[in-house]
Parts: sequence; C-alpha cells; structure tokens
Amino acid sequence: MIMNLSTKAQIDNLEPEEGFLSCHPTFEEYYITLKNNLLENLPYYTDARAIVIPSFGKPQYLVSIDSKDGLSYLTYRILKEQIGIKNKKNDKIEYREYKMKLDTTLANRLHDLFFLATSKVRYPEGPYFGTDGITYTFMSSKQFYGTRSGKIWSPEGGRLLGLVQITDWLAKCAKEKEITDKDKMVVTINELIEKFRNN
Repeated sequence: MIMNLSTKAQIDNLEPEEGFLSCHPTFEEYYITLKNNLLENLPYYTDARAIVIPSFGKPQYLVSIDSKDGLSYLTYRILKEQIGIKNKKNDKIEYREYKMKLDTTLANRLHDLFFLATSKVRYPEGPYFGTDGITYTFMSSKQFYGTRSGKIWSPEGGRLLGLVQITDWLAKCAKEKEITDKDKMVVTINELIEKFRNN
C-alpha cells in the first residue's frame, strides 16, 4: 500500500526488492505465506518471472517463464483469494494455474528483457507511500549471476509501464493457451530491451 508523497516523477528503473531478511516483522508471515502458495513447485531459478500484488481485494498472481530439458514453459498462476496480513504462514490457499509451452526464441528475448530490467535497479530519490495500486516484483536468473529482482508500484509510463504491459499480455496468452499478437509484441519487447540496454 503506497501513496506517492514525492513531487518528483517516478524513476524509470525498478527499485530494490528488500526480501524477507529486511522486511518489517509485521509482514514476515505474509511474505512467507505468499511465497509458500504462489511459488509452490516452481523452480527458484527462473528465466523471467513477475509477481503481482494488488493493494486491496483482488488476489495475487504471477507469470513465470521457466526452462526444463531444453523446452520453455509459460505459467500463469492466480490465487483464488487474496492473501492478507492476518493469514498464517501455514495457510493453504488454492490457485488456478494455466501453463503452456513457449517458443524458445520468444522465451530467450523475454529472459533478456527481464534480466536487463532487474540489472538496472535503483533506489528512488524520495519516499512515497500509498493507499491503492499494484506492486510488481520482477525476477530473472542467469548462470554465474544468480537471481536478480526489482519492484515497482503502479508505474505511470515509460519502460516500466511497458514491462507491466508485457506481464499482462503473458498472463492473457497463458490463460487462452495461445500467443496472440506475437509479431507486434516481439517488436515491443525488442524496443524495451534497447531502452534498458542503453540507459
């Protein structure tokens, strides 16, 4: 829950994702519950992953691209109810999952995009807090680099909004089990890669 108190525009880079070790004790069980349910049976190392956390009402979900035995898979997983602060870490929340094979060339470009985006993490210049919005956490792994991650809250424009739109598109494709508007989205992905690469 974040309300922007800063008069400055959001930076067009992901912010550090603090993780469990630095989170406030009040939220520790929440994040453990979220991880136990949303990431169940998914590999730690991922080509490209986005975890989406709405502030109120709507359930959390993720989009994940992972490789196994030379093949790439797209997974969209959405919880059937929102995990809240009062949930206990052992609470089991059911989820709906949609999974499909993904063209390796497309998967590689998405991996490039997410890894570049999570390599450009910066702290914001000023604090901002909020009452509504959506937090997006992006992750990507690479051999010898490990897993990198970064987050952003409800981006208003720029390349981070493009990253969110790619996430929404992937969720839609997984749910429909069809890669729609592929040529158009590949152009968008390539443009975003260049924007992250050059700044």
